[in-house]
Amino acid sequence: MTARDDMSIYELYETDLNRETDGFWYKVNENISIKLARAGGANLAFSKAMEKKTRPHRKRGGAFEGDNVDIEIANVLMKEAFAETIVLDWRGKGFSNKEGKKIAFSVAAAVKLLTDLPDLFVELRDAAGSAANYRLEEIKGDVGN
Repeated sequence: MTARDDMSIYELYETDLNRETDGFWYKVNENISIKLARAGGANLAFSKAMEKKTRPHRKRGGAFEGDNVDIEIANVLMKEAFAETIVLDWRGKGFSNKEGKKIAFSVAAAVKLLTDLPDLFVELRDAAGSAANYRLEEIKGDVGN
């Protein structure tokens, strides 16, 4: 029997609403950490940003009319909304371009990284979408963040 077996449903699933909106430091490696708000839960900013960004494309003949979805446009809009509302900051020596020049945090820089490095986007999207990263019990045991 594990400690989780004795936990109540609230202990297993309750999240820290402040952490969902204020974010947590997701450690990519020793030199790269990215502060991520939750994509969902109490953080409605992402959903609102996607609604606003897709609205013009839902008109007749648009990229999102009916069952028609233009995947390329959807990916661009999703990365923009993610950079604007989920990626809150970054830190570490690893934030440099191919020429070794430091990359300062900005929404535009985040969009560029998410576009240039699609696997990074997938990793961050998964981390920001995982309720486990925002659960109160997980936070109690996570001294590093």
